[in-house]
Amino acid sequence: MYVRADVKNDTLFTLAKLLEPDIILNNKGNPSFGSEESKTLRAAALEKGIHSVTVEYGDPQVFQTVMISRGVNGILNIMAWLGMLTEPEKVKKLPVICKKSYWMYTDAGGYLEVLVELNQVIEKGAPIAIVRNAVGDKIKEYYAPESGIVIGKSTNPVAMSGDRILHLGILDR
Repeated sequence: MYVRADVKNDTLFTLAKLLEPDIILNNKGNPSFGSEESKTLRAAALEKGIHSVTVEYGDPQVFQTVMISRGVNGILNIMAWLGMLTEPEKVKKLPVICKKSYWMYTDAGGYLEVLVELNQVIEKGAPIAIVRNAVGDKIKEYYAPESGIVIGKSTNPVAMSGDRILHLGILDR
């Protein structure tokens, strides 16, 4: 679970921490794709003075009870902070803060084996993935271009050239 928020804004940083994510990615809401005019819903809300953050939970298209429970607890934390609940919640876990992130992609197709786990801190040069052909021969090995933390990763073993390998967060040390 991770939150995208502008950590230089005290209110947004507090909201992000209250959600108790594993990682907070410092991001003002501008998308990393599309035209210069395109923007995220969060960026549009922020332009109108509405405080907002983006939360990303677990695997796509799957109900995960642990992630749902964590999300509910985060919302209760925010409601207590806003004075909407009488019993304030305590933040139990501090997240890792990332100053930026990016996806890494394959440049060869085959069977993808991602060697790292979510939330794993990796060092520059560490092996992160292997692409093999149908008989198991290595076609390509991938290594971390810089040190960081694994925010997301591909779970599909079938990869075409240009498919995602992992989402690497660069720690704000």
